[in-house]
Amino acid sequence: MKDNLTPTTILQELVGIKSISSQEQELAKWIVAFAKQHQIPHYQVEGNVVLLIKNDSDKCLIFNGHLDTVQPGDLTVWQHPPFGDKSGVIEDGKLYGLGASDMKASLACFLHLAAKLNKKKGELKTDLYFSFVTNEEVDGQGSKEFVADFVKNHAQNYQQIGVIVGEPTDNKKLEIGHKGSVVLNITTSGQSGHSARFSDLKSHAIQQMVQVIELMNQLGQKWESKYQDSQLGSPTVCLTDIKTPTTATNQVPNTCTTTWDIRTTPQLHDVAKDLVSSKLKNLAKIELAANPAPYSLSVPDGYLTNLFQQIVPGVKITASPAGNDSCFFTAQEIEAVVFGPGQKEVIHQENESVELSKLAEAIKIYQQIIEQF
Repeated sequence: MKDNLTPTTILQELVGIKSISSQEQELAKWIVAFAKQHQIPHYQVEGNVVLLIKNDSDKCLIFNGHLDTVQPGDLTVWQHPPFGDKSGVIEDGKLYGLGASDMKASLACFLHLAAKLNKKKGELKTDLYFSFVTNEEVDGQGSKEFVADFVKNHAQNYQQIGVIVGEPTDNKKLEIGHKGSVVLNITTSGQSGHSARFSDLKSHAIQQMVQVIELMNQLGQKWESKYQDSQLGSPTVCLTDIKTPTTATNQVPNTCTTTWDIRTTPQLHDVAKDLVSSKLKNLAKIELAANPAPYSLSVPDGYLTNLFQQIVPGVKITASPAGNDSCFFTAQEIEAVVFGPGQKEVIHQENESVELSKLAEAIKIYQQIIEQF
């Protein structure tokens, strides 16, 4: 590890380390080495690394960021390597690499701040936690583990707690919530047979699924207004997959399964599956494809939100179109907002990049938040 790392060179180091979900160990070790080099107190919770700067305060501010990235996609499409020794290429003010915006740019800002502010330990008005967590792109297990440990071992020491999740918002938006997610597999059953004699079949799984799709679309339209939330907007119902066990073009399958990603508001979240079951009645089998992902919602006039509005003139208060780890904090009634230097429009795709000017901008804002929290 180099000495006197700048935010940009820290980011280059981070991007160079491949850290696809469940493969974050090498990056976690690098962060531990960084903490040791800069004499920053730290501890680990499962695969997560937490840097802690204590100031004997009854307030604490948590900066949360995930170590993992999605898969790189088609490597032949990348103009520069997504990771490895030759990644982190800088062109036209942008640094290229997998996870550059989502969210290693924020991690670089956090590490730079931790090294800088550790030298001022005892002078600050708030305790600082920098949590680097695993598996956000999968199920948020890393943050779930960190929050459970924090609530058990640390939260009781504080009268005031705030969380900044560094997901990309281009330093222009402050996200105070996101919808939940209920993903359903819906399966219709019928009689299999030869397509040339389909009229002999007593039931046809795919044709039944056509009815299911129509009914699900009707539900989605109804829910848009019925379960609209003033902060999170309207729920959505999206068909994301359809498949059958057919192995030949002349075979009518005996089952058809569709997958539906339902993005929920607080009023809908706990009842979505039951409402689908009631609508479809005995037409299909309905199963959860995964455990429902919780929604997140911080109050629009929260202390941290108001502080951002004072420090970042014109910042837009909004909700995230996708889920993130803030939900694990708000579930514990801890105010959590999302603000980071990355750009959403380039994430989860080849040739991901980040505008380098955003790093210095984010660091300045984060430091002002720390000083005034």
